[in-house]
Amino acid sequence: MVSDPKIPSQNPAIAVGPGGEILIVWEGGEEKEREIYFSRSTDGGESFTTPANVSNTPEGDSQDPAIAVDQTEGLVYVAWSDNTPKDNPERDFEIFLTSAQMLEEPFVFTPPLNISNNATHSSNPDIAVGARVAGEPPSPRIFVVWEDKQRGRIAIFFRQSTAFSSPMEISEDRIYRNQNPAIATGPEPGHIFVIWQAALTTSANPEILLTSAEDAGKDLLIPSFTIPFNLSNTAGPFQRPAIAVDEQGERFIVWEESKDRYDLKPEIVFRCSLLPFIPPLEVYDSDDRFSLSPAIAVYAGEIYVVWEEEGGEGTQRGEIFFTRARYEIY
Repeated sequence: MVSDPKIPSQNPAIAVGPGGEILIVWEGGEEKEREIYFSRSTDGGESFTTPANVSNTPEGDSQDPAIAVDQTEGLVYVAWSDNTPKDNPERDFEIFLTSAQMLEEPFVFTPPLNISNNATHSSNPDIAVGARVAGEPPSPRIFVVWEDKQRGRIAIFFRQSTAFSSPMEISEDRIYRNQNPAIATGPEPGHIFVIWQAALTTSANPEILLTSAEDAGKDLLIPSFTIPFNLSNTAGPFQRPAIAVDEQGERFIVWEESKDRYDLKPEIVFRCSLLPFIPPLEVYDSDDRFSLSPAIAVYAGEIYVVWEEEGGEGTQRGEIFFTRARYEIY
């Protein structure tokens, strides 16, 4: 277990540093008083550091953390949604971003930057850092996605670069509810993948959509995203997808899956593009517990997955679990 068993914990996210360090963030605490916690492992997940509070928002509620690493500069980025009342009288949730240098011990995170900065409810961010382009200045290519309540529907928005372009919607107007986006970068500069859950109507089960672009971050141009592709394409419901891409461009995806909308015991399933897209595999048999909110990272032939477990004998609080597996790099 990574989290403190005395603190209810949920919504983990994971990234891997340039030296193979495993970095995990999650939200912890009682409802409406949650903070974002961070822990890392330098021994392949055998042990983790004592959780550290990254958000430090005692007057607000911090949720939905995401984490990414600039492999070249050794910078770790953390994003989350927060409704701290300072300069926010309506208590709407906004998306915040902070960073720290991995060479520092302990990590010292910068003051959070408001990325969404709007009058609507913004939540569930994810973040990725892209590959550098030869000959360009050494500034990181940062990509952020989140969900936003817009005109009676929920949409997926995207921003890019250190200066941050204006937010752009990448979901489709015809889809009523788009939620829980995740983003990953490919090995080629400008290549990004975005995945999320989508439901056409209020009564429809959510399915998993995937889109990509090959020109992200180039001279602050608007990326050309492909038409979203339905990965699940069955009854579902499917929720909370996460994606990672390795150095060969292979995609590794996990999500939370139920047999039907009345199934109260979701499981974490895994797919990858190696075969291409083998049938979903169950990550962990949790018996009488609920498996929720998965996150995934890949590094040097290793797959790392974290998720939240709830319920079962002895506890009703959320706990953060970690597992790993190897695969062959061709």
